Amino acid sequence: MESFTNFQKLPLEEFSSRKKYAYIITNPPYGERLGEEKEVRKLYEILGNLYKNHSDWSFFVLTSYYEFEKCFRRKADKNRKLYNGRLLCYYYQYINNEKK
Repeated sequence: MESFTNFQKLPLEEFSSRKKYAYIITNPPYGERLGEEKEVRKLYEILGNLYKNHSDWSFFVLTSYYEFEKCFRRKADKNRKLYNGRLLCYYYQYINNEKK
């Protein structure tokens, strides 16, 4: 199992990997609290850059942030509406083209 799972604790901007065909599954902050929107937008832009640099990976993101795709700079392959408690959220799915 260790060869299939890798955990790292570091700022997202410093993340790097040479592995192919990996998955990023995340439930990042939504920016619901006052004053968080700028930080959340920046985080989503960083995630978009990570996806750009790892185009053979699949990304799955759960967020209620209404401009996620704009910040991520890509339209999701699939998008599902769901609720996290009473909060309307979207489950954005960016699926590796080679695995579709």
